[in-house]
Amino acid sequence: MKRGKTGDKPTIGIIAGSGLYQMEGLTNVTEVRVGTPFGQPSDALVIGDLEGTRVAFLARHGRHHRLSPSEINYRANIYALKKIGAERIVSVSAVGSMKESLQPGEVVIPHQFLDQTKRRISTFFESGVVAHVAMADPVCPDVAEKLAQAQSAANKARQDELERDLLRKLELARTGSGTERDLSQVRALRDAGAPPRSRIHHGRSPRSRD
Repeated sequence: MKRGKTGDKPTIGIIAGSGLYQMEGLTNVTEVRVGTPFGQPSDALVIGDLEGTRVAFLARHGRHHRLSPSEINYRANIYALKKIGAERIVSVSAVGSMKESLQPGEVVIPHQFLDQTKRRISTFFESGVVAHVAMADPVCPDVAEKLAQAQSAANKARQDELERDLLRKLELARTGSGTERDLSQVRALRDAGAPPRSRIHHGRSPRSRD
């Protein structure tokens, strides 16, 4: 996946769903309003550098959650990101699950989905332009794999941080210099066992099945 350098056009677009209306960690931020043949996107595109990569951020429902799912101009959102140079799009959604094994806060990276969105135009091709887009593999396997790798790295970094903090508190408890809050946290962690890693559910695309 191509990484745009600072100052370049953003090659990665991020579309964020409910609860995520701004991107933490962005630097050199500018806002751009992009016109499209399909109307206005949900909001201005927020362009900035994220750890050395130029990205464009867009709040799917608008920054004040003013658009319901049926009111979102999906075509304008995609067209605007493409127009400013985005080659890959990462779409983040806050969703529920019917599986008890999936707990709040866990990351799921899909390879396939059923689109149940109603009352919207679902194609870019009309007014004399006819095209058929396959939906067998709607998710880019390259992006999905890199997201899984990034989440695994973030989990390990968080786990290492928690373990270092636990060791520090254990040492404070051993030497008697820890606070009562430190001792309480050590007891809670000891009773609960090692802090769990956040799980990642990364499906395999149909093409990669044995």
